[in-house]
Amino acid sequence: MTKSEFLESKGYEICYSRYIKSIDNNDGYSIASMFISIIRNIYYVKVDVEIETQDDIDTIQIAFNRVKSDFEEMQKYDD
Repeated sequence: MTKSEFLESKGYEICYSRYIKSIDNNDGYSIASMFISIIRNIYYVKVDVEIETQDDIDTIQIAFNRVKSDFEEMQKYDD
């Protein structure tokens, strides 16, 4: 399995040489997007809305933990 195949199996989609996966809040609206760049070997979370509640903060923290975990797992695979 390659890094790309791994990310796609986790639900990421390719977008301008980065892999992206949207995170929704409890109401089903996108609150953040998780990004992984195989080329630059980085990961990050982009917040898509204003943070208004503790639930928003919790959701963003979960997103960051997930993308970090996916990034670390991805390192085990070949390019």
